[in-house]
Amino acid sequence: MSVSYYPLFTQTVGAAGASTITFNNIPQGYQDLKIEYSLRSNAASSTADGNNFVVNGLANIYSWTQVYSTGAGLGGNNLANSTSYLGVVPAATGTANIFSVGTLEIPNYTGGTYKQGFVNSVSENNTVGATAHLISNLIKTTSPITSLSLVCGNGSFVQYSTVTIYARAAQYSTALPVSPSNPLVVDQAGFAAVSFTPSSSDNATTYAVTDNNSVTTYGASSPIIAPVTLGSATTYTVKAINSLGSASAAINPSVTSSNSFASIATVTLASAASPIVFTNIPQNYTHLQLRTSLRNTNSGATESFSVIILNGDAGANYSTHSVFSNGASITSFNAVSATSMYGPEAPNDGRTASIFAGGIVDLLDYSNTLKYKTSKVFTGFDDNGFGYVFMHSGTWYSFAPVTAIQINSGSTFKAGSTIALYGIA
Repeated sequence: MSVSYYPLFTQTVGAAGASTITFNNIPQGYQDLKIEYSLRSNAASSTADGNNFVVNGLANIYSWTQVYSTGAGLGGNNLANSTSYLGVVPAATGTANIFSVGTLEIPNYTGGTYKQGFVNSVSENNTVGATAHLISNLIKTTSPITSLSLVCGNGSFVQYSTVTIYARAAQYSTALPVSPSNPLVVDQAGFAAVSFTPSSSDNATTYAVTDNNSVTTYGASSPIIAPVTLGSATTYTVKAINSLGSASAAINPSVTSSNSFASIATVTLASAASPIVFTNIPQNYTHLQLRTSLRNTNSGATESFSVIILNGDAGANYSTHSVFSNGASITSFNAVSATSMYGPEAPNDGRTASIFAGGIVDLLDYSNTLKYKTSKVFTGFDDNGFGYVFMHSGTWYSFAPVTAIQINSGSTFKAGSTIALYGIA
C-alpha cells in the first residue's frame, strides 16, 4: 500500500526575482521531506552553478558527492565541510524559458542524527552541455529541520521559479481515518488557530483544515494555522486524512476576525540577563512589533539603548540612524556597515528606582524575500525631572525572512524587564 505525500507550502518567485526561497516553521511529526523545484537564474551566463540549500539557517555544515552527465560523458566530484549542492540551473544566455527541474529528498528530517539530502535534477537547454545530476548531501546537524532555504549561487532566481515542499506520512494506512472532535478557533490577526482533538487510533497520517472558500491548510497535529480575512466570517472543516480517504469533523467552527494584533511570545526576566531572543518566528503575519519595558543593571546614571540582531547575523550588514532629545537639546547620530541596529532604550540602575523605559519596535514586511528589512523604534523614559525620547531607524541588508530576533543590552537587562512580540495582520 502506498504512502502519500502531503503539500505543505508552495512559493513562486515574483517579477523582482529572489536570491533565496525560504520555508519556515516546517511542521514536525511527519517522517520525510520532499522538495520539488523548477528554477532558473538571471546570471549573465548560460548556466548558474553553486546553487545550494540551507537548513535551520546553518551554513557550512554540509558535505556532498555527485555524479553528473552532459550526455557526452560522465563526471563526478565531492566537497567536504562546505555548502550543500543542488547542481546547475539555466541562466540568462541559455535557451529562453527553460527551467531546471529537480527534487531534494530528506528522510527522517526530525531525527536526532545527521541527515541526508538526496538531489536528482535535470538542466536541459536544447544544446550539447545540458546536465543531469545525482547528488548526495550530508547535513551535519542532529536538530530537527524546522526551516529550509534554496539559495541561488549566481544571480537570483527569476520570475516563475517555483518550489513546493511536501511531507510524507510516518506510517502506512490500514483503515479509514476517524473524524477529530472538539474543533475550536482562536483569532490570530489575519490567521486562525484551528485546534481539535484527534480520535483515539484515528488512523490519520495528516490533518487538514478547509475553509468556506475551499482553501485547505495541512498539518501534522493540532492546532493548524489557517488564513482568515479580517472582518469576514470564515467557517472551517477539520479532517483526518490517510491514503484511503478522509473523515470530517462533525462541527464547523467559524470566526469573524477583527483582530489586527496576535501575541506570539513574551519574555519577562526573573533575574538579570542578556540577550533576550525570539526564535522560530511564525511567517504568517504581514509585520512584527516588539513592545518593551527595559532597565539596565549598570550602576551609573547614564542611559544606554539596546541593539537588535536579526537571524543571528552579527556581520557588518546593518545601518542605523537616530534622533533624540532630553527636552533641552536635540542630538542625532548614525552608524553604517554596523553589526546591529539600534534598539529600545534601557535606563541604568543609577536612575530613579523602578523606572523602566518603554519602547515600540516595528519590523515591516519581515517575511518579504524581495526587499531588505527596515526597523522603526520609538523609545524613551521620564523620571520626573529628567528623561529622553528617541526615534531610531535601521536596515538589515538581507532578503531573508526574519525568523529570529535578538535584543542585546548595553550591559545586562534588570530583572522585571519585559519584551512582548506580536504579529500584525
